[in-house]
Amino acid sequence: RIAQVPCSLDRPMVLPDILQSPASALCLTRGPDALAERGEVSLRLHLGLCAAKPVYTCAFALAATIRDVKDLVERLDGTPVRQQRLVVGSTRLCGQYSGGDGDLEAHEDFLDSCPLGTALGRALGEDAPLPPPDGVDVSLIRVTADWVRLVDDLRLGRTLLENLDEDSRANSELVSAAAEWDTTALRSANMALRDDREVVLAAVKARGQALQHASERLRADRDVVLAAISSSWRALEHAAPELRGDRAFMFAAVRANGSTLSFAAPELRNDRELVLTAVRRSGWALSCASEELQGDRACVWAAVETNPAALDFASVPLRSDPHLALLAAGGSGRGGGPVAPCGQSGWCTVM
Repeated sequence: RIAQVPCSLDRPMVLPDILQSPASALCLTRGPDALAERGEVSLRLHLGLCAAKPVYTCAFALAATIRDVKDLVERLDGTPVRQQRLVVGSTRLCGQYSGGDGDLEAHEDFLDSCPLGTALGRALGEDAPLPPPDGVDVSLIRVTADWVRLVDDLRLGRTLLENLDEDSRANSELVSAAAEWDTTALRSANMALRDDREVVLAAVKARGQALQHASERLRADRDVVLAAISSSWRALEHAAPELRGDRAFMFAAVRANGSTLSFAAPELRNDRELVLTAVRRSGWALSCASEELQGDRACVWAAVETNPAALDFASVPLRSDPHLALLAAGGSGRGGGPVAPCGQSGWCTVM
């Protein structure tokens, strides 16, 4: 997947046909068209801030991982993998965190297992061609072992962001690490990071309730709010009111978790199609429906099929309906066969 680079750079390199090495740089023997056909990308690795440091140009498969690149950098430069930060422009190359169990090694493996093509797509923007015909410049930022320990301490809750200085609370890596453990970490971050889409996305994927500390703009961002809901459906409580009143958005929300119906605008809790969608995913959502729809036989039936206890939220007449009671008890609803809805007006028996 990557060029086989010898560990020692003080002797000529004998490499496979992808690369050859005049002087101190690795140069591609294939042009950009050939690389594109093979699903490869040309990376120019800048391993130092001074001109004395060489720039290594090498080919990677788009399906290779960030860890593949870091392993090569460690062999070329000696910087340990965990002390490397690879940056394209101002964007760090890494996976997007989606929650975890506090296992630091597993966390690092997750971030570095992101396919290179995916990470480059995020860094370069959706409109950029992959692979870029001119290749990509990747810079190495080295961090100290103390920095790595601080990130780990924040990630595990051994250190809280609120106890750090202002500069630390303005650092996106530290804020993101703290947000993986602490729902309130975003509250301690500076306002620029609370309005940073990537930082907030990472935070709400780990802790959905962190949405309450995001900027007003991002609490109205559909993708950010849906990411928060995927972690905690109660996060919708902190979304912008216009989203909770948006029918199309609420359909997406209840499909992710039917219980989000509880935070929908009142008029949407009386939307029969929306309520049916919600109760088919969470019978409990019937408790949030309008009184009218709590008396709708089709809505109640769908809710009870999902959760028999949902019958408690039906209207009084339907709670005493023998067919619904039988369904709630685990029966079919009618002795003649399974019961199916016949529209809003009533029910029929399928013989």
